Amino acid sequence: EKGKMVGMKDQQVHLSFDVLPPCLLLVENSAKSDVKHLIPYTEKMPEISSEERTNLLSILSGLLLNPTLTSRIVHLFRPILPLLITLLPSHLNRKSDLNNDPFENIERISSTFSKLLPLIPQCLGFIIQFFKSNHSIFSRIEDLQTGKKMSDATILELVRTAHRFLKFSVADFRDMWNWGPIFSLTEHPNPEICWCANECMSLSLGYSNATSQSIKQRINFDPFPLGTKEIEEESLENHLLYL
Repeated sequence: EKGKMVGMKDQQVHLSFDVLPPCLLLVENSAKSDVKHLIPYTEKMPEISSEERTNLLSILSGLLLNPTLTSRIVHLFRPILPLLITLLPSHLNRKSDLNNDPFENIERISSTFSKLLPLIPQCLGFIIQFFKSNHSIFSRIEDLQTGKKMSDATILELVRTAHRFLKFSVADFRDMWNWGPIFSLTEHPNPEICWCANECMSLSLGYSNATSQSIKQRINFDPFPLGTKEIEEESLENHLLYL
Protein backbone atom coordinates (compact mmCIF):
# COMPACT_ATOMS: atom_id res chain seq x y z
CA GLU A 1 0.00 0.00 0.00
CA LYS A 2 1.11 3.58 -0.66
CA GLY A 3 1.22 4.55 2.99
CA LYS A 4 3.25 1.67 4.28
CA MET A 5 6.62 2.46 5.79
CA VAL A 6 9.78 0.76 4.67
CA GLY A 7 9.49 -2.64 6.30
CA MET A 8 11.21 -5.88 7.09
CA LYS A 9 11.23 -7.03 3.48
CA ASP A 10 13.18 -3.95 2.41
CA GLN A 11 15.69 -4.53 5.20
CA GLN A 12 16.18 -8.12 4.08
CA VAL A 13 16.78 -6.98 0.50
CA HIS A 14 19.31 -4.44 1.76
CA LEU A 15 21.28 -7.09 3.64
CA SER A 16 21.34 -9.50 0.70
CA PHE A 17 22.03 -6.95 -2.04
CA ASP A 18 25.59 -7.05 -3.42
CA VAL A 19 26.62 -3.40 -3.67
CA LEU A 20 29.99 -4.10 -5.32
CA PRO A 21 28.99 -4.53 -9.01
CA PRO A 22 26.69 -1.47 -9.20
CA CYS A 23 29.15 0.69 -7.25
CA LEU A 24 31.91 -0.17 -9.70
CA LEU A 25 29.63 0.64 -12.63
CA LEU A 26 28.63 3.93 -11.07
CA VAL A 27 32.24 4.97 -10.56
CA GLU A 28 33.26 3.85 -14.07
CA ASN A 29 30.46 5.80 -15.74
CA SER A 30 30.47 9.00 -13.70
CA ALA A 31 32.67 12.06 -13.41
CA LYS A 32 35.26 11.38 -10.74
CA SER A 33 34.39 14.65 -9.01
CA ASP A 34 30.79 13.44 -8.57
CA VAL A 35 31.73 10.10 -6.97
CA LYS A 36 34.98 11.01 -5.20
CA HIS A 37 33.66 9.91 -1.79
CA LEU A 38 32.65 6.55 -3.24
CA ILE A 39 35.98 5.67 -4.86
CA PRO A 40 37.87 4.68 -1.67
CA TYR A 41 35.20 2.08 -0.89
CA THR A 42 35.27 0.55 -4.35
CA GLU A 43 39.04 0.15 -4.05
CA LYS A 44 38.59 -1.85 -0.84
CA MET A 45 35.73 -4.06 -2.01
CA PRO A 46 34.71 -6.75 -1.41
CA GLU A 47 36.62 -6.52 1.88
CA ILE A 48 34.49 -3.90 3.60
CA SER A 49 33.20 -4.03 7.14
CA SER A 50 29.60 -3.68 8.24
CA GLU A 51 30.32 -0.12 9.36
CA GLU A 52 31.90 0.71 6.01
CA ARG A 53 28.87 -0.71 4.21
CA THR A 54 26.64 1.56 6.28
CA ASN A 55 28.81 4.56 5.37
CA LEU A 56 28.75 3.51 1.73
CA LEU A 57 24.94 3.39 1.67
CA SER A 58 24.84 6.85 3.22
CA ILE A 59 27.11 8.16 0.47
CA LEU A 60 24.92 6.58 -2.21
CA SER A 61 21.86 8.18 -0.65
CA GLY A 62 23.52 11.58 -0.78
CA LEU A 63 24.42 11.08 -4.43
CA LEU A 64 20.70 10.78 -5.22
CA LEU A 65 20.58 14.54 -4.63
CA ASN A 66 22.84 15.10 -7.62
CA PRO A 67 20.46 15.36 -10.62
CA THR A 68 23.14 14.06 -12.98
CA LEU A 69 23.38 10.83 -10.98
CA THR A 70 19.80 10.24 -9.86
CA SER A 71 18.63 8.11 -12.78
CA ARG A 72 21.87 6.10 -12.82
CA ILE A 73 21.59 5.29 -9.11
CA VAL A 74 17.94 4.31 -9.48
CA HIS A 75 18.78 1.88 -12.27
CA LEU A 76 21.78 0.38 -10.50
CA PHE A 77 20.41 0.23 -6.97
CA ARG A 78 16.68 -0.22 -7.56
CA PRO A 79 16.31 -3.11 -5.03
CA ILE A 80 17.57 -0.93 -2.17
CA LEU A 81 16.04 2.35 -3.34
CA PRO A 82 13.58 2.48 -0.39
CA LEU A 83 16.49 2.28 2.03
CA LEU A 84 18.44 5.00 0.21
CA ILE A 85 15.37 7.23 0.30
CA THR A 86 15.00 6.86 4.07
CA LEU A 87 18.63 7.91 4.50
CA LEU A 88 18.17 11.22 2.66
CA PRO A 89 17.12 13.29 5.70
CA SER A 90 20.43 12.42 7.38
CA HIS A 91 22.11 14.72 4.86
CA LEU A 92 20.00 17.72 5.86
CA ASN A 93 22.46 19.02 8.44
CA ARG A 94 25.68 17.92 6.75
CA LYS A 95 27.12 21.11 5.31
CA SER A 96 29.58 19.21 3.15
CA ASP A 97 26.70 17.40 1.45
CA LEU A 98 24.48 20.35 0.65
CA ASN A 99 25.11 23.94 1.72
CA ASN A 100 24.51 26.34 4.59
CA ASP A 101 20.95 27.31 3.60
CA PRO A 102 18.46 25.03 5.41
CA PHE A 103 15.61 26.14 3.14
CA GLU A 104 17.52 25.26 -0.01
CA ASN A 105 18.53 21.92 1.51
CA ILE A 106 14.88 21.07 2.16
CA GLU A 107 14.06 21.99 -1.44
CA ARG A 108 16.71 19.65 -2.86
CA ILE A 109 15.60 16.73 -0.74
CA SER A 110 11.95 17.46 -1.56
CA SER A 111 12.70 17.56 -5.29
CA THR A 112 14.35 14.14 -5.07
CA PHE A 113 11.45 12.75 -3.04
CA SER A 114 8.95 14.02 -5.60
CA LYS A 115 10.79 12.42 -8.52
CA LEU A 116 11.21 9.03 -6.88
CA LEU A 117 7.96 8.65 -4.92
CA PRO A 118 6.13 6.92 -7.82
CA LEU A 119 8.85 4.25 -7.73
CA ILE A 120 8.79 3.75 -3.97
CA PRO A 121 5.17 4.37 -2.87
CA GLN A 122 5.86 2.34 0.30
CA CYS A 123 7.91 5.34 1.46
CA LEU A 124 4.94 7.73 1.35
CA GLY A 125 4.39 7.58 5.11
CA PHE A 126 8.07 8.27 5.75
CA ILE A 127 8.07 11.25 3.37
CA ILE A 128 4.92 12.72 4.90
CA GLN A 129 6.45 12.48 8.36
CA PHE A 130 9.58 14.22 7.07
CA PHE A 131 7.51 17.17 5.85
CA LYS A 132 5.54 17.35 9.09
CA SER A 133 8.83 17.62 10.98
CA ASN A 134 10.32 20.40 8.81
CA HIS A 135 9.41 23.84 7.56
CA SER A 136 7.40 24.42 4.40
CA ILE A 137 9.09 23.75 1.09
CA PHE A 138 7.61 27.07 -0.07
CA SER A 139 9.39 29.22 2.53
CA ARG A 140 11.68 30.94 0.04
CA ILE A 141 8.81 31.61 -2.37
CA GLU A 142 7.04 33.42 0.47
CA ASP A 143 10.12 35.63 0.78
CA LEU A 144 9.66 36.82 -2.81
CA GLN A 145 6.86 39.01 -1.49
CA THR A 146 9.42 40.87 0.66
CA GLY A 147 11.69 41.67 -2.27
CA LYS A 148 14.12 38.77 -2.03
CA LYS A 149 15.34 37.34 -5.31
CA MET A 150 15.33 33.80 -6.69
CA SER A 151 16.31 32.64 -10.15
CA ASP A 152 13.57 31.44 -12.47
CA ALA A 153 15.29 28.04 -12.60
CA THR A 154 15.03 27.67 -8.81
CA ILE A 155 11.41 28.79 -8.73
CA LEU A 156 10.56 26.45 -11.59
CA GLU A 157 12.03 23.41 -9.84
CA LEU A 158 10.02 24.27 -6.73
CA VAL A 159 6.71 24.46 -8.58
CA ARG A 160 7.61 21.29 -10.50
CA THR A 161 8.26 19.58 -7.17
CA ALA A 162 4.89 20.72 -5.86
CA HIS A 163 3.19 19.58 -9.06
CA ARG A 164 4.76 16.11 -8.87
CA PHE A 165 3.51 15.62 -5.32
CA LEU A 166 -0.03 16.65 -6.26
CA LYS A 167 0.00 14.43 -9.34
CA PHE A 168 1.03 11.53 -7.15
CA SER A 169 -1.66 12.11 -4.51
CA VAL A 170 -3.80 15.21 -4.11
CA ALA A 171 -5.34 13.72 -0.97
CA ASP A 172 -1.98 13.34 0.77
CA PHE A 173 -0.39 16.64 -0.21
CA ARG A 174 -3.22 19.14 -0.66
CA ASP A 175 -3.28 19.94 3.07
CA MET A 176 0.43 19.47 3.70
CA TRP A 177 1.34 23.13 3.12
CA ASN A 178 -0.15 26.56 2.67
CA TRP A 179 -0.34 26.78 -1.13
CA GLY A 180 -0.66 30.57 -1.15
CA PRO A 181 2.99 31.10 -2.19
CA ILE A 182 2.49 28.83 -5.21
CA PHE A 183 -0.80 30.54 -6.13
CA SER A 184 1.08 33.86 -6.10
CA LEU A 185 3.03 32.58 -9.12
CA THR A 186 -0.02 32.02 -11.34
CA GLU A 187 0.69 35.34 -13.11
CA HIS A 188 4.47 34.92 -13.22
CA PRO A 189 6.04 36.31 -16.43
CA ASN A 190 7.85 33.01 -17.05
CA PRO A 191 5.21 30.94 -18.91
CA GLU A 192 6.43 27.57 -17.61
CA ILE A 193 6.35 28.74 -13.99
CA CYS A 194 2.92 30.23 -14.65
CA TRP A 195 1.68 26.96 -16.20
CA CYS A 196 2.98 24.81 -13.32
CA ALA A 197 1.58 27.15 -10.68
CA ASN A 198 -1.85 27.10 -12.34
CA GLU A 199 -1.69 23.30 -12.56
CA CYS A 200 -1.01 23.16 -8.81
CA MET A 201 -3.91 25.52 -8.14
CA SER A 202 -6.27 23.45 -10.30
CA LEU A 203 -5.28 20.18 -8.60
CA SER A 204 -5.25 21.44 -5.02
CA LEU A 205 -8.55 23.32 -5.32
CA GLY A 206 -10.25 20.60 -7.36
CA TYR A 207 -11.07 22.66 -10.44
CA SER A 208 -13.13 21.00 -13.15
CA ASN A 209 -11.41 20.02 -16.37
CA ALA A 210 -13.23 22.78 -18.21
CA THR A 211 -11.99 25.43 -15.78
CA SER A 212 -8.46 24.06 -15.88
CA GLN A 213 -8.42 24.07 -19.68
CA SER A 214 -9.76 27.61 -19.77
CA ILE A 215 -6.93 28.78 -17.51
CA LYS A 216 -4.28 26.97 -19.56
CA GLN A 217 -5.50 28.46 -22.84
CA ARG A 218 -4.47 31.94 -21.76
CA ILE A 219 -0.92 30.82 -20.91
CA ASN A 220 1.50 30.84 -23.81
CA PHE A 221 3.24 27.60 -22.85
CA ASP A 222 2.96 24.07 -24.19
CA PRO A 223 4.52 21.44 -21.89
CA PHE A 224 4.67 19.05 -24.84
CA PRO A 225 6.84 18.15 -26.61
CA LEU A 226 9.18 17.77 -23.69
CA GLY A 227 12.58 19.37 -23.60
CA THR A 228 15.78 17.34 -23.77
CA LYS A 229 16.22 17.28 -19.99
CA GLU A 230 12.70 16.02 -19.37
CA ILE A 231 12.97 13.35 -22.09
CA GLU A 232 16.13 12.04 -20.44
CA GLU A 233 14.41 11.99 -17.06
CA GLU A 234 11.29 10.29 -18.40
CA SER A 235 13.42 7.49 -19.83
CA LEU A 236 14.23 6.58 -16.22
CA GLU A 237 10.76 5.10 -15.76
CA ASN A 238 7.86 5.82 -18.07
CA HIS A 239 5.53 6.31 -15.11
CA LEU A 240 7.65 8.89 -13.30
CA LEU A 241 5.82 12.18 -12.91
CA TYR A 242 8.12 14.61 -14.69
CA LEU A 243 6.75 17.55 -16.59
